[in-house]
Amino acid sequence: MSLTSELEELKGFKDFLILDEQGKVLLRQTKGAGFSQGVLSGYLASVYSIADRTTMPFTSNIAEISFDGEGGSVLVMKGKDKYFMLLLEGTPSMGIARLKLRMLVDNYEQ
Repeated sequence: MSLTSELEELKGFKDFLILDEQGKVLLRQTKGAGFSQGVLSGYLASVYSIADRTTMPFTSNIAEISFDGEGGSVLVMKGKDKYFMLLLEGTPSMGIARLKLRMLVDNYEQ
């Protein structure tokens, strides 16, 4: 089973994206209707806003940011030159989501 398939089996899975450093979507996997482009853009803007308020810039030092969005949870991890964004509905177990997303990022970066 592929790691992206494992992500899709997470409780509450809605969207998974890989973005480049400019925010261009390189890969998107959606279950059901997915989130609209406007909602995704808002979530990405929130990620950068949160990072700007921390002591370390997200683009170089912070490996992970997560927060509650409207109707769900957002988890973003940074690889070498890509961002991996997982969107989940409701209040799922973020521990399992983090573990599976980290495995995917590590394998993708090898």
